Amino acid sequence: MTHARTFAAGLLLLSPSLALAAPISTHLDGYYVPYSDIDTEAGEVDDGDGYGIKGEFQFIDQAYFTAEYQANTYDDIANVDGDAVDLDIDFVRAGVGYVPFEWPLYGRVEYIHVDGELNDLPADLTADDVDEDGYGVHVGSSGYLLPQLAGYVEVGYVDIGDFGDGLQATGGVSYDFSPMVGVFAEYRYMDLSADSLDPEIGEARAGVRFNFGV
Repeated sequence: MTHARTFAAGLLLLSPSLALAAPISTHLDGYYVPYSDIDTEAGEVDDGDGYGIKGEFQFIDQAYFTAEYQANTYDDIANVDGDAVDLDIDFVRAGVGYVPFEWPLYGRVEYIHVDGELNDLPADLTADDVDEDGYGVHVGSSGYLLPQLAGYVEVGYVDIGDFGDGLQATGGVSYDFSPMVGVFAEYRYMDLSADSLDPEIGEARAGVRFNFGV
């Protein structure tokens, strides 16, 4: 939990530098997850990667919808009878955000679904899949650091059933090559409390952004 508090505090300290608020934009992101690490009471799994798609869709001046699908695979998390076992975890998120007039801050709530499955288990072994629903409540700040370079920070609370509940913090930057095409990179961290494992999940994400209007 100390690492989680330090990371969240760092994001909050960065937020005042985002003095020029970024407007709500309608955009679609396709991205790769080159690194994902899960640290639990049972041990650490640090060989994960994945991919995803996410977006924001403005529907009135101060409000927007959000949607995200992400699929991660963690290779060789265990060795059972000589066979390597892999773990797949999929996240589905859908939410709505609101930006008060002339404020550099925003609020967002979202629905979260997590689906996890162990693969390549021996035929005589079984394991329960993860299939949990929950929600998240977040506050963040986004703004321009340079004319084409924007930054954003976000801190919130998530509750995803038996998967766990606790802190989620995200920080990232985006750069627009043109009004329609850009790139982004970000890091998302979750520190969750669950009955047995208490997972901490950290992941880097980078990809291409397609802007459809402001």
